[in-house]
Amino acid sequence: MNSPILAGLGLRKNFRSGSKDIEVLKGIDVSLNEGEFISIQGESGSGKTTLLNLLSGLETSDGGEINWAGENVSKFKINSLARKRRGFLSLVFQSYYLVPEIDALANVAMGARIAGLDLDWRSRSKTLMERVGLGERLHSLPSTLSGGERQRVAIARAMCANPKVILADEPTGNLDEGTGDAVIDLLRSLCSEEKIGLVLVTHNNAHASMADSKYHLKDGLLHKEA
Repeated sequence: MNSPILAGLGLRKNFRSGSKDIEVLKGIDVSLNEGEFISIQGESGSGKTTLLNLLSGLETSDGGEINWAGENVSKFKINSLARKRRGFLSLVFQSYYLVPEIDALANVAMGARIAGLDLDWRSRSKTLMERVGLGERLHSLPSTLSGGERQRVAIARAMCANPKVILADEPTGNLDEGTGDAVIDLLRSLCSEEKIGLVLVTHNNAHASMADSKYHLKDGLLHKEA
């Protein structure tokens, strides 16, 4: 059996509140295989975003281990961790974080350029814009795009870096139901086609149910649902 592409083992995270330490994550085990789609649900404040931040290496844990393609993340120094992250995973957020002064095509290309990939980033970006249904909006500024179109640009940007994993934190939170459904279906399809592992944090039960495996985060522990 192949090793997971991403794994968190016994992850713990505490936050200081006044004179007390509050344990938000209490020893979480989670793994993701190549091309697998898992969803994580939980109440607001349960630690879902914190868990994604740990898995992405943006925050350090207070216990446990994180592995990217079998490598322990803790062994990397800050600069090498950032380089490794750029080539390994991409993030999609509720907010789109597009650069307002440049067009959609240039925003998508940033994914490959930031990762330092040696490829024809303009051709790759154009192809991805077409795949997300925005082939006619290549040179549109973000301010002229709808919320659903902006999120599609953000997804194309995440894909442009050729990641092994995409971590998506409430990517439909700013969208209406129909647009959100279309965005999740698109994200799922693209990741499946390119064998990219997908972790989706969502409050939407229908979106969570699309996943290969569904988890619920409660009281600092992650429970796999049948």
